[in-house]
Amino acid sequence: METTLKNYKSILSADLIKKAEQNIVRECDEVEKGSFVAYVDEKEKTYDTAIQINGRGEITGHSCDCKITTPFCRHKTALLLFVIKGKKVVRKVAVNRKITPLEKLVHESDPEKIKLWLLDLFEKNKELSITFSHHFSKDHEQYTPEQIQQLTLDAIKAVVKNRKNIDIGEVKKIVDLWSGLHKSIIANYCAQMTDEDQFLRLHAIIETCEEVQYRLNTNSNRFSKYKDGILEKVLMSLNQINDDEYWDQAIALFASRIIGEIYILRIYYLNLLLDLHQLSSLERKKHLAKILVMQYLTINPNNYYDGQKYTISIFSLISSSELFLEYYAFFEPIRYKNDFNIALIGQLIENNIFPPAEKYCLKQIEGNTNPEYNAPYFEFLIEIYTLEDEDKKLAWVYKQILPLTFDFNLYVFVYSQTEDTGEMKAFRDSMLARARRAAPHYYPAMLFSFHLLEFEEEFSKMVNYLDSSVTYGIITRFANQIALVNKTGLIKQIISRSDNINEDFSIAGSEHLESVFYELLTILLEYFSAEELKQSVNDHSSKSRYYSVNRFVVYLNKILR
Repeated sequence: METTLKNYKSILSADLIKKAEQNIVRECDEVEKGSFVAYVDEKEKTYDTAIQINGRGEITGHSCDCKITTPFCRHKTALLLFVIKGKKVVRKVAVNRKITPLEKLVHESDPEKIKLWLLDLFEKNKELSITFSHHFSKDHEQYTPEQIQQLTLDAIKAVVKNRKNIDIGEVKKIVDLWSGLHKSIIANYCAQMTDEDQFLRLHAIIETCEEVQYRLNTNSNRFSKYKDGILEKVLMSLNQINDDEYWDQAIALFASRIIGEIYILRIYYLNLLLDLHQLSSLERKKHLAKILVMQYLTINPNNYYDGQKYTISIFSLISSSELFLEYYAFFEPIRYKNDFNIALIGQLIENNIFPPAEKYCLKQIEGNTNPEYNAPYFEFLIEIYTLEDEDKKLAWVYKQILPLTFDFNLYVFVYSQTEDTGEMKAFRDSMLARARRAAPHYYPAMLFSFHLLEFEEEFSKMVNYLDSSVTYGIITRFANQIALVNKTGLIKQIISRSDNINEDFSIAGSEHLESVFYELLTILLEYFSAEELKQSVNDHSSKSRYYSVNRFVVYLNKILR
């Protein structure tokens, strides 16, 4: 049921009306027929409040910059009561309030002398002159957008003249001036959010604030925060609109100005509507998303500054509005924007749309100069080719990632899918060489060489790989197979090798090594007696002048002494 001047007592609670009556309504103006704006004071705080009442006495719109989320707050109610009672006073004044010396002086002074004094003061203080002119001007509510822009720039000139470099204190003065100049303009817009003239006045403020940020040099972020504060008030007002047709007209004014002139995008308006999208119902989300998508499709975003940001934002919008399947064909990967690309390809795969997903993955892999960035695209291809039973293509992917992962299971799969023996041999030799180079600092590469020789049953060649790059754990793992074909070479390599610098020699690691050494010694004792092992150590140490025993030899000497 619509709230009206007749039924408001039955719709608004008695408690709300009682609280509203405790507020003070001042400077109430009827800016247009049935459209009221005012300041509502609640104790020490003041709120910009507006209501619209049509000829039938129905409340068609309302806004307030308080944070209360109920449809009709106590400040709107206070203004409604004020209008209904037809009050003319703007503030209650205590009857017995003691007059201050300053007030007494003002009342007793000659008005003509005050005027002359003010004119002299304004000549010396441009800030005060602007504030006075705006406050007492009879037509300041009907400023044109051009006048608002000039007034906003004049406020800057009043503080810093024509200087470009300004300090934090000067920025604060400018923003304080702006707050007074813009307050009624913003309030009027919030009271009439579908009125294009009111919107253009607001737009002039936002545009000028944006321009100032780039024209002036300062370490302060107050200009940006001031603009964001205005847009936040607008956001709250838009979100409080209940009438869908009114809401649609209000957002259309912002949406139509996202695309600017000379390849400029007003990302701040896009962000405003994206924030509104987050607060809206699913039905409104879809409606807003479709408006923004259709507008996006009218341009080539690559021609616009911030075009990539525009694309990413619109894609996020359709994804969160359940419109991906309707509009996915209009989006392609963006070079170096991996988060966006991964989101796009991921949703394509999720919806079983494999051809473009495969195409986009291959295109990104081809364009990347750093192989590390290819990892997510290879993972997507593995998922696609696995789901489609494309073993040949899957083997191609594994060949690309094997030099990074050294996963031997992938190597076996590649081997099973490669019919050309010459091609496989070249790949095999390449992988073995890569593994040898990476072994000293990468455990999977270290292990890969042994798995490959085991797969090829070339156990005798393993002896040549028992150097300082190999851990004792790997030696122990393959010791039996090596000993069966070359036990002499095995013990010689074990005794003469240096320790792996990456082996864990901490206290906890040493305890682990003790168990590894015990297992390795147990294996060796199957092929050598204790005396033979001791003799092998002695023979090697006597032949090598600079021989430094490794940790296993130390362990061996301790156990076999």
